[in-house]
Amino acid sequence: MGDEFFRSQAFLDSFELIDTYKFEYLLSDWLFPLLKGTGLNISRGQVRSYHLGLSGYQCQWTSTENERDCIIAMLELIEHVTGWHAPTFPSKFIEIKGVRRSIVLSDIFKDISNLDSFLLKNNVFSFVFPTSKSINYTTGIKL
Repeated sequence: MGDEFFRSQAFLDSFELIDTYKFEYLLSDWLFPLLKGTGLNISRGQVRSYHLGLSGYQCQWTSTENERDCIIAMLELIEHVTGWHAPTFPSKFIEIKGVRRSIVLSDIFKDISNLDSFLLKNNVFSFVFPTSKSINYTTGIKL
């Protein structure tokens, strides 16, 4: 079933290796030097890999116009590693500004019974769980 939906052999192969020293070594020795060349930011998050203590890269830019070359380099790297075709990059972007917030999950569930209700009530545009106990989310975006 996975082969029909998601056709990236490199990604599928990574599932069997992901929790091994060999996989972390491949990241450190092969992929991370390629990522460094794109200009991506190295994440300084709390989560580190088990064997080599690696942290990841974060695809986050302050200006899509000023960092265009970095974004294109990242898309080309994804194309190289996965075999996907890089999307056509827009010639101009419209900036959308929102308000980034953070909250501890237990605070959400004091007043609201589930995450869906919280997201709808707060008009959340996007969210991420940086830890198992908190959520970062963006509001204030109307498309």
